[in-house]
Amino acid sequence: MKPIPLDIPGADHTVGALYPPGDVRLLKDGMLHVAAGGVSVDVSWHPEHDPQGRYIVSVYQDEWERQLAPAVETTDVHEAAAAVARAVRDATVRS
Repeated sequence: MKPIPLDIPGADHTVGALYPPGDVRLLKDGMLHVAAGGVSVDVSWHPEHDPQGRYIVSVYQDEWERQLAPAVETTDVHEAAAAVARAVRDATVRS
């Protein structure tokens, strides 16, 4: 299964990929990490490998405990991708 293409201008660093929920083996914690403007954006699937799970998009600064916004939870991969793009855009505007 191919990852969802992400258009993330301003990203300093990207690790992993965002996969649609078709292959549960690819749906895991720490699926995607993007760093931009001193902010980290993480996407995980919870519960891992569970077809009834959801994407969780978290945005934090420096360390996990410094969450910048409530996590976005969705079952829609395009909504998760949009949340990542928004978080990166907001981070690059702030920096």
